[in-house]
Amino acid sequence: MEKRNIFYVVAFVVVFGAIGGTNLVGTLAQASTFDITRSEDGKVTGGEKIGELSINTSNNVIKVSAKLSNSPSIEKVYEGWLVDEGGSGYNLSLGKFDDNSLVFEQNMVNPYTYSQFVVTEEPENDPDPNAAAAFGGVDLHTPFGQ
Repeated sequence: MEKRNIFYVVAFVVVFGAIGGTNLVGTLAQASTFDITRSEDGKVTGGEKIGELSINTSNNVIKVSAKLSNSPSIEKVYEGWLVDEGGSGYNLSLGKFDDNSLVFEQNMVNPYTYSQFVVTEEPENDPDPNAAAAFGGVDLHTPFGQ
């Protein structure tokens, strides 16, 4: 009797996975944590740790939270970006840091197209929508947040 019950459980799992349960693993939220670093040789990453980044993906929703250990210069703000480095080169602004913290959440078709998280230091009321020079960042390796 026990062998038959185990067979039914295994059969259910296989059938459930085949007819729609294959995304079950994708619905479980998992976070990846990275050190945000600032390189002194002109690169975006490497060198001194300046903060921490957490990325969580679930059901095509990306949640990004970042915390920096220092404050921007006077009349400047930090801004976070997801960058498709080596691909389209597109920079997606995640907004400005408030009290050295950034929280961003959005539904995306494919968040894994982004290969870097970058922090820039921008003028307080910057009318330019483009990213300034990188202050620091993280190289993201697919599949981040999984």
